[in-house]
Order: sequence, then structure tokens, then C-alpha cells
Amino acid sequence: MATRYWLGLGTATAQKNTFTIGGTLEAGDQLIITMTAENLSTYAFTYEAASSDKAAEAILMAAAWNLSTNALCTPITATAVGDTIELLADTEGVPFYAAASTTESGGGAADDQTFTMAATTPNAGPNDTADTNNWSDATIPVTNDTVIVDGRTTESILYGMNMTGVDLTKVHVMPSYTGSIGAEGSPLIIECSGNFIIQGSGDYYIQCGNDAADADIALLVIDAAVDSVIGLSSQKNASAGNVAIFTAIVAQTGILTLYGDADKTTTNAQAGTAFGTLYVASSERETDISVIVGDGCTDLKNAVAGTIYLGRGTLACYSAAALIHVNAGTFTVGGSDYVMDEDDDNIAAVIQFGGTFDWQPSNGAGLASPSPAIASYQHFGGRLTAENMPATQTTVPTITSYIQGTGAEIDTDNGLANVAITAWLRTGGEITLSAGQFVLGA
Repeated sequence: MATRYWLGLGTATAQKNTFTIGGTLEAGDQLIITMTAENLSTYAFTYEAASSDKAAEAILMAAAWNLSTNALCTPITATAVGDTIELLADTEGVPFYAAASTTESGGGAADDQTFTMAATTPNAGPNDTADTNNWSDATIPVTNDTVIVDGRTTESILYGMNMTGVDLTKVHVMPSYTGSIGAEGSPLIIECSGNFIIQGSGDYYIQCGNDAADADIALLVIDAAVDSVIGLSSQKNASAGNVAIFTAIVAQTGILTLYGDADKTTTNAQAGTAFGTLYVASSERETDISVIVGDGCTDLKNAVAGTIYLGRGTLACYSAAALIHVNAGTFTVGGSDYVMDEDDDNIAAVIQFGGTFDWQPSNGAGLASPSPAIASYQHFGGRLTAENMPATQTTVPTITSYIQGTGAEIDTDNGLANVAITAWLRTGGEITLSAGQFVLGA
């Protein structure tokens, strides 16, 4: 166990990998270079030999590579040297991740040909976690280490994002740090069994998990600059697989998105971000924190929806919830950013003491989600509004049990007469209805 400081002192060096064609090459043999992005998405560049002349085929393969328009190939230039193909990064300090393989025509097992890779010149640079010069004591963090990122450097952490298998004890991004960690589409993939604290002024993209086994972040505290963008995702969030989860998230400042199922191409996660409990509460102005919880953001493996507490700020949610607790601020269910399906539009319980709860579960096409339902709503203060509810589909939005206290206001005036409340216990408060709407049991 040690404390590692991010220094960003690496000298930018262009990476070069050499691929050698060996053995007995035959026409039809396939030579494959599999490229992996920072977010673990892959692309297999496949070249099929036309002859047994390895040097000639190396020239043709290099030319084919340079004509590729795939985003994992275009930042790299290929050159044929004898029986080899050299891949050279066009930009110093920007790494690539490649592997070599070979098969027969049609994908069968290779016979006498070989295709191997050597890292001739490893990448180096001030933004790569794999460069030892970027860490104190010239040592890359390992499991049980603490990582501190502070004002010793302004260099962002952009490469070497896949830190699979590393379970850190603590990560602290200090207020003095002005750089960023990761980028949209290239999050830092990490596990942290302790506190992960973000207080810097850059943008931060974090993914918990290792695409194979449970790998959680126990507590994520977000107290970044008010204009910092924070994007969260989790690996292997599928009902048939292991799940990585943000067990607890405390969000005080910044612009936070928990990426949804619709973002899995961007994040290379299997579904929406899994979280246990999300606390949202600005310590000063309500505008200091805004949060979006995308679609499918539940623990699918264990069939458990998250719990959300809103103390102050704005939050839009497109996922099912076990409990929503609103004390102040504006909590919106639905909107235009994501499509809510029948797995996203069920809320087990809402408890509201203040603020606004705007219930408008939507499918993104001008209609409400398929079967929006709130099982229990305890309303003691603040405003519950369905005035923005889209036109309903086959199932009317329903609140099964609704308790309305003296300080509570409910407004269903949407002109659509499409909200049903099964059991309504009212001790006071205000009611606003559309023309033609009526209340039973209120």
C-alpha cells in the first residue's frame, strides 16, 4: 500500500509496433490486427493474402491499412519493411492498443503461417497512465494504493484508461487540479473500494468495472467546479453477467450524467449505469448541481433499482427507482434526452417535503412511456405536477397510493385527463385539475 501522485512528467514519444509475417504464407491466409480503443471497443483490421510472397504482401497490407477509414486506424501510419509492417502513431504521446493473429481463409485455424507483434517503441507522454514518468516514485498505481491528483501538474489523464484489475483504496482529485480525467467515450476504467473524491475544475469520465467481474466504486463524492462535466458508466451491467456498481454517489456541484442504456455504444458498457444510492444536494446555489440519470440505470443483474435523494439542485431521471426523496429543488421524471420503456417508468415510492416533482415519463415521440406507475406517494410539501405529462399510451399513468398533506400541491392540469390515483388520502393541500378531470377518494 502506497500513495501515488500524478505528475504528468512523461516526454511525448511516438509509439511504433512491428508486425512480422512468418512461416509459410499461402494465398487466402488472413492476417489480422485487432485494435482496442480506450473504452475497450474493438476493430479487427483483416487482410487476406493474395500470394506466398511475404514482402509483397506486407506492402499490400500496409497500403490497405493506410486506406482504412476506421477511427482506430486513421491516427496510425503503416509502412512495409521487408516481411514486416510497422505501425507508427501519427501523434507523439497518443498510444494505440493492438494485437496480431492469423487464420485461414474463412476463419479456420492457421496452419504454417505466423503473424506476430512486437512493441518496438512504447508510447510515452504526459497524459498516459502507463508511463512511469507520470507517477511519483516512477511507479504505476496497483491494488490497495491511494492516488492523489493535485496542482503539481495541469496535465490531463487521457490515455491508459483501462486500469482493469486495479482496486484502489482511495482516489482524491484535489481542488488545485485543473486538468481532466478521461474524455467522452474514453472513461477511466477503475475499481475503488474506498472513497473516490472529485474536487478539481476539469471534466471527469469514470467507469467502474473490469468487464469480467464485480468491480465497484464504494463512494463517489463530486464537489467539482460548477461547470465541470462528469460522466459515469459501469461495465458488465447485464442481468446475465457480473455487475459493477457505484454503491453511493454524493453530488454537490457540477454537471453530472449517469449514462443510460442508449449510451452503450459511447461507453462500451452493456446497459445503463448501475448505482445504489444517489444523493444530490448543492451546498450553496441550486444551479451549482444538475444531474441526468439516463435510461436503464439500475442493477439489472440483481433486479434492484436505485434510491435518489434530492436536497437542492435539478435532476432529470429516465430510470426506474426504488425510492425518490425530494426535499427541495426540481426533480423531473422524463424529458427529451432518453426514451423510457416499460422497464424505466416504474417508481416504487416517492416521499416529498418540498421542491417540485415533475412527472412526465416519455418515450421521446410525444407520448408517455408505456406503463408509468408510482406505487406509493407520500406528499407533505412542495408541488407534484403532471401538467407536462405527454399523451398516454395504452396504460394510464397511475399512482396506487397517494397521501396529500396540508402543505402539498398537486396539479394534473395537462388537458389530457390521463392520470389515475387509486387510493387518495387527503388531509389538506391544493388540487388543480383539467376540465373534465375528477377526483375519487380525495
